[in-house]
Amino acid sequence: YSKSYYDSSGLDRGWLDYVEFYSPGSGGATLADALDTPGLTWTTSGSPAWTPQAGVYGPYGNGNSAEASPGSGQEISLSTTAQGMSSIFFDSKLRSKTGFSLAVFVDGSLSRTLGGITDWRLEQIDLPSTGNHTVEFRLTDNTGQAAGENFAWIDNFRIHFDNDAVGLWDNWENYYFGNLDQDGLGDPDADGSSNLQE
Repeated sequence: YSKSYYDSSGLDRGWLDYVEFYSPGSGGATLADALDTPGLTWTTSGSPAWTPQAGVYGPYGNGNSAEASPGSGQEISLSTTAQGMSSIFFDSKLRSKTGFSLAVFVDGSLSRTLGGITDWRLEQIDLPSTGNHTVEFRLTDNTGQAAGENFAWIDNFRIHFDNDAVGLWDNWENYYFGNLDQDGLGDPDADGSSNLQE
């Protein structure tokens, strides 16, 4: 911006809002790195595949994210399986037109469908029971556009476990009690609210 020589102060001005930097390339990261899940193995299918992306940071401005941009008529998948999952959290961002959707499946059943143009947003999905669960992100492009025109990103995939199957997250039990000996109906502080209610 440069000041007009002919106008006095306050008669011309400029604004700048929302600058986003995009730099292709994975930077050597893996999908587990990009999704902040070092203990999980991720499988991708379809072409072009989901890839770690070093140029589009997640909502907290650090690390990498997983990126996908299939062409029209393509469907690509990203999935993982873990024991004891009771809830999952992840951040997603989309830059897409009508006909482009990111569907989340749990054990083969559709749980959520995302689409449109969005900034980073947090999603939570509670799973039906503990045990082995497979979570799949399935991206479908029916826009009629080539690859590289519509994008989806996922970051900060987080799991809450309930390995003792009592309806309480393990990390909550460990934080407040230092063990996994509690159950959902218990009221150890005798305040009238069960562990599940708290």
